[in-house]
Amino acid sequence: TWVDAGGQTRTETFAGVVIATLPKGAAKIHNGLDAWRRDWLATKVDNATIVECHVAMNTPPPAMASTIYSTDISNQTKVLAVNLEHRKAPGRAPAGKGIGTIFGGNDWSKQVLEDPDDDVLIKDLLTTAEPMVPGITDDIAFTQLVRWPYSWAKSYPGYWTGMKEFNRLSADNDHLVRLAGDYFCVTSLNVAT
Repeated sequence: TWVDAGGQTRTETFAGVVIATLPKGAAKIHNGLDAWRRDWLATKVDNATIVECHVAMNTPPPAMASTIYSTDISNQTKVLAVNLEHRKAPGRAPAGKGIGTIFGGNDWSKQVLEDPDDDVLIKDLLTTAEPMVPGITDDIAFTQLVRWPYSWAKSYPGYWTGMKEFNRLSADNDHLVRLAGDYFCVTSLNVAT
């Protein structure tokens, strides 16, 4: 039962349903959840916010890794990680060219998510990424800034143990309702490669 855009209350009956929303929304929609699972979805499951810069390079940096993560030192900066897409799989970039993605950290990304000045954000990410991946700023063809208010699922110590219990309880109790969300797995389009 719901109220449609015109304000009319509507009721429909189905044999089953898949709820494919963000976790907090699923906690509100799924009325068959017990208190523990409702709280789990509403307060223990969350998504990272990511502002990222795609960099097309005429000359790729010499780094051989496909992903460079922040360390204890660089973790104090805006950048979470840098992916060198041309190192992941053949054909991801034209021969002799490079493609990189600079991922802003969650906290910084939340602060600048609504900032309208793409050029400033791109410069910030490039400047911060250069010490991590020397040469990433040397010969840029073009850049593109992308904002993800809800990016990959954020895990933490105990998250997967809790998710295992959530799934066990769901298998025992949900026969006509299934939840579909990227919070059930390690999320990333990169895992397809």
